[in-house]
Amino acid sequence: MDINHQIIISLLIIITIQTALHIITILKLKWGQVVQGGLEIGDKIPNVDFNNVDGDIKGIYDNVLGNKNTLVFFDLDCKECNKVFSSLDVFNISYLSEIKLVLIKTEKNFKYMSNSVYKDRALFIDEDIIINKFNIDVFPFAMRVDESGKVEENSHITKENLINYIT
Repeated sequence: MDINHQIIISLLIIITIQTALHIITILKLKWGQVVQGGLEIGDKIPNVDFNNVDGDIKGIYDNVLGNKNTLVFFDLDCKECNKVFSSLDVFNISYLSEIKLVLIKTEKNFKYMSNSVYKDRALFIDEDIIINKFNIDVFPFAMRVDESGKVEENSHITKENLINYIT
């Protein structure tokens, strides 16, 4: 076999492997895990109980209704959540007046938030309630609600799109 035939066969093998990898990647993305995307736009948030940093139990409607708010769902065991959470420090605290930090009710989250400048904005809710009632299974997640508690917008939140929920 001369060199030209070897080059042609090598190129055909490379093209076949590349095509197979592209097909596998497309199929993997197509059949990937479905991520829940929060409540539907226009749905009212459920009136669930939450704990504040002091351990007091309140209803979420008492804390959210009457003003536009953005609920940002966090779990401080999540690396991406920590990145977004630390990004809040860049902003003047007065810009965060409409932000409510909804955290999974864990001892670690309680301890961390009790020493945080955001402790007045922290709402601690059981993970099952966040997953089942708010239809969220991936953190961090943001949900903007109007004065009556209806969802106006929701999406997964990153350091890059955090500014969209603050302004």
